[in-house]
Parts: sequence; structure tokens; C-alpha cells
Amino acid sequence: MPDARCLSEDEMAAALNLALAAVDPASRTSVDELMGLLAQMARAHRMKRLAQETGLGEKSLYKSMKAGARPEVGTVLRVLGALGFRLQAVPLDGKEEPNSRFASGRS
Repeated sequence: MPDARCLSEDEMAAALNLALAAVDPASRTSVDELMGLLAQMARAHRMKRLAQETGLGEKSLYKSMKAGARPEVGTVLRVLGALGFRLQAVPLDGKEEPNSRFASGRS
């Protein structure tokens, strides 16, 4: 993967989506690759600034982003949010329209 500092926001989103699509919960390798990508993006964003934006301690953030770490879902969501991204559930059959019954009105 190219240096995250050289990627546009759209390229980072595409890289994250590819990594997420490749995750197999039974494969530690694919999860490690996803977390490695997220860590690279976090470092490119500057960890000190990211720690301030997420409300996490800088040491804690470094620990969460090191190889083999298994950060809490909340940590991953905070980091993604500070980087300008969010996770979104999409049905495996490819339909991307949310069920209006559950739509909260938030974008």
C-alpha cells in the first residue's frame, strides 16, 4: 500500500473498504492487515493530534495501533471518526439501501 500521507480521502476510503471486505474473522492475517492500514493512516494523521481528537491517551493510542493489538470497537470507531470515516453495515447481497424502518434520520 502506498504511504497514507500521499493518499487522498477517497483513496483512503477505498483502501479501508478493500481491507474491510477482505476481513475473515477466522483469519488473524486479514484482521492484522486491516489494523495495520488503520495504524498507518493514524500515524499519517499524527498520533498526538489524533489522541486529542479521540479523547484517548497518546500512549494508549500507540498501544492500540501496534501490530497484533486488538483494540476495542469503540477505539476503532473513534479513530475512524477522527480520520473522517465511519463504519457502515451493508448487506452481503450488495444492496446498499438502508431499511427505512430503522433509519434514524442521521447521515
